[in-house]
Amino acid sequence: MSLTLGKGMVGRTLAAGAAAFDPLSVGTPLLWIDAANGVTHTGDGTPVTAIADQAAGTMTVTVPGAKRPTYDLADANYNNAPTIDCGTAQGIELTTTGLTTTAFTLVMVANGVDNAWMQDGNGNYLVYAGAGTGNDLGITANAATYLATSGNESGVAGVYIFVFNGASSKIYASALTAAASGDAGALADLTGLTVTLGGPSGLVGVGLMGSIRHAMIYSGALSNADCGYLLTGFGAESVITIGA
Repeated sequence: MSLTLGKGMVGRTLAAGAAAFDPLSVGTPLLWIDAANGVTHTGDGTPVTAIADQAAGTMTVTVPGAKRPTYDLADANYNNAPTIDCGTAQGIELTTTGLTTTAFTLVMVANGVDNAWMQDGNGNYLVYAGAGTGNDLGITANAATYLATSGNESGVAGVYIFVFNGASSKIYASALTAAASGDAGALADLTGLTVTLGGPSGLVGVGLMGSIRHAMIYSGALSNADCGYLLTGFGAESVITIGA
């Protein structure tokens, strides 16, 4: 049995049991953090001291000393794959990001029950949990206009895709149909700013409070077909059910 997904005019097939999934086939991201590759640590439950970008993108990744997340060698929530575990103020800093005022897409195979999943150096939340009520997911591009889901999604392991594209922004939560579509605001100028994943700006405050299996940032808004391809492929890898 196989599933064929379209990317533009080209169809791609993910066959059961086949190593066909390639997240780089939708384009080279600015960043790809893969907890199973390029992560320096000394063993299970120990601090992550370095992370190597797996995409040869434009972002510089740092893990500041006192705020380093820990490493889980086999996270049962992700088919016993490794994860990077973030606490209240633990996270990953991205400098020389390449992000400006253009649209971009964040892909997270992750879970988290608190606020900042991605934040800029000015303290603005870009992606966060707790939008509205419970663990709803939200995106905002300028700390003024917000787009949020309404399904209490973020507390479980999932494949989450956040497409920042002004009035045409979208949030996918482990499903091929967007959980929210609409206006996330006019994009703020991120030129030269540090961006943090899994923790708040400066790693002070409340962060993701969960685990990261993959994190990818693409320049521009990925298409519905590309988002579907990534949702299906990452879902199969981590045995996460992807809805219609």
